[in-house]
Amino acid sequence: MTFVLFDQSSASEETLEAGKVTINRGDRQGGLELMHEGVLLYETIHSIFHRDVARAYNSYAIAVHQVYRQALQQQLTADPKTDQPPAFGAELAEAIRLQRQAVIIAERTLGLDHHETISFYQNLAMLESLSEDVETSLKIFRHVLALGTIVYGEGHPEQLILLTNVGT
Repeated sequence: MTFVLFDQSSASEETLEAGKVTINRGDRQGGLELMHEGVLLYETIHSIFHRDVARAYNSYAIAVHQVYRQALQQQLTADPKTDQPPAFGAELAEAIRLQRQAVIIAERTLGLDHHETISFYQNLAMLESLSEDVETSLKIFRHVLALGTIVYGEGHPEQLILLTNVGT
């Protein structure tokens, strides 16, 4: 008798990927909804405090960041005088919330000096900047640079990437 083990997270992973594909096909709202559903599946399968959940939060936040930037670019191209935020403002707020949780989970499960934790912090700083909370964004970037110096050392090429993102 042979037993096949079922990977519980495959459904959640497939849902996240389906959301990314949907976004790439042009249905941003539908794709983000699918990705959020994938995040909820990860939470259900692993509980909230798991590194895979943190990675799912990060994936969703990155997708929202990209969609929001694209919508902002299209809006500015269509009407440069528009002061209205893009239609994905609620998703941006949710992405920031989830990315903050991803950072906390990563710190506790992967460690403060883990490269993914630093990356999660960097993504949070970019999201805060996109939401026009420049002060918080710069504080987080300062923290990212300090962690990068500790983990990678002075003069490491990764430090250049971190500084470039701060400049952006």
